Amino acid sequence: MKIRAEEEEAVASEAPREGKRLTPDSVQKVADLRFVSSVKGQKSKVSSSPRSSVTGPHCRTLSGNQVWRSPAVTCMQVGDPAHLRAMLRPLRLLLSGLQTQPSRCCSSFVSRMRYVNRLKEDDEACAAALKDGSIFLFHRLSPLLRCTDVGTFSPAALTCSDVQSVLQRLGSDGSPLKEAVLIGCSEQNQAQFCLDVGELDQAAVEEASQGSFIDLRKAFFLLPAAEAPLVSKGQALLRWHQSTRFCGASGQPAQRNRAGSQRFCSSSSTVYYPKMSAVAVALVSDGKRCLLGRQPSFPRGLYSALAGFCDMGETLEEALCREVAEEVGLEIQSISYSSSQHWPFPHSSFMLGCHALVSPAHTQLCVDRSELEDARWFTVDEITRALQVKAPPRRGDPPILWLPPKHALANRLIREWVEQQRKSEGGA
Repeated sequence: MKIRAEEEEAVASEAPREGKRLTPDSVQKVADLRFVSSVKGQKSKVSSSPRSSVTGPHCRTLSGNQVWRSPAVTCMQVGDPAHLRAMLRPLRLLLSGLQTQPSRCCSSFVSRMRYVNRLKEDDEACAAALKDGSIFLFHRLSPLLRCTDVGTFSPAALTCSDVQSVLQRLGSDGSPLKEAVLIGCSEQNQAQFCLDVGELDQAAVEEASQGSFIDLRKAFFLLPAAEAPLVSKGQALLRWHQSTRFCGASGQPAQRNRAGSQRFCSSSSTVYYPKMSAVAVALVSDGKRCLLGRQPSFPRGLYSALAGFCDMGETLEEALCREVAEEVGLEIQSISYSSSQHWPFPHSSFMLGCHALVSPAHTQLCVDRSELEDARWFTVDEITRALQVKAPPRRGDPPILWLPPKHALANRLIREWVEQQRKSEGGA
C-alpha cells in the first residue's frame, strides 16, 4: 500500500524524534494518521472489488464497500468519518487509560517491598543500604526516644555516621554495627535498621545521642500510633536474635544473614525465621453491653478485651470459644473477624481481633480467678467516658476506668463496638 506524500510528511512530523518526548497525545496522533492512510488505501482496494471481505460472526458482506453489522452497528461507508471514529474509539480509550491509571507493578509500595526483599537476600546490598539508612537504637530492648518541639516523643532515627560517632566516643571500634537488623523501608525508600547497644553504658549513650531509653510498655503510651509499630517490630526482631543464637537440634551457633531475617545452622542445615505466637482477642457483647477483664499484672483501673494464646491445632474460632468459656464461663453464639496486629509483649504475639456475641439470656459471669482478677459488663456510656481518658491515672488519684492505648488492637475493637452501638441507637 502506498501512502500519499503529504500524509507521509504529516506522520513523520508527529513521530517521536531523538530528544523529543513521547506522550500519549503524540502516540494517538501518529496512530490516527497512519490508520486514516491505511483505511484510504484499503478503500481503493475494496471499491475495485464487487464484494468486500469484511467477515465475522455478526457481519454480512454487501455489494460495493458497505458493511452491515447486526444489530447495533448501522450500515456505513468504509473510510467515512463515522466509521473512522468507531474504529479509533478503542485506541483512544486505551491511551486515556495509560495516561490516567498507574501500573500496579510500578507502584511505590511494590517497589519498596521488592527492595526490602532484595536486602534480605543480598548481603552486600544490605551492607550498602546500612551506610545510607536510618538506625534506631535500643538499650537492652528499650527504644531510644526524643522529645519533640511540641512535647511529644518520637523514635530517634540516627544515620550510620551518627552511630559510628557515638560508638567511637564510648571507646567502641564500630563492630556492633554488624549486629544491626533490618526492619523495613520508609516511604522515602530509605532502609531502616535497629541495633541494641546494651553492652554500653546507658547514660553515656543517652547523652551522646541526645535521647532517652524508655521501656517499651511506657513508650507505647508516648509514641504516635504511626510510629509505635516500627519500634515494636524492631524490639521483637532484636529479642528473637538474642534468644535464637544456637541451633535447637545440634546445639551449635546459628549464624545470621546480613539483614537478620534468618539464622542458619551449618551442622543441622536448619534455617530459623522470626516467629510470632498467635493470640485470639475477643470483645464479647450481649447486644447492649461489652465484657472487659483485667489481669493482676495490669495497672490499677485498666480493663481490656479477653485474650488467650491459640493451642496447637486450633482454629481462631475454636480458640476464642475455649478462652471465653475458661475465663468467664460463657458460650459464644457468633464471631465476626475485625483485624490483626503484631504485639511485642510478652515475646512477640500475632493478635487476631474479633467481636463475639453471647445470648442476652445467659450473661451470668463465672470468673476463673487463676486467669483473671476481675471481669465486668460495661455500658456504652461507661466505655465512652473511659475512651476520653487521655493518660493513665497517677498514684494517689481516685480510681477510674481506663483502656488500652489507641494503637492497641483491643482499643480498636472497643471503638468499633461503640460506633456500632451508636448506629443501632440511631436506627432504632
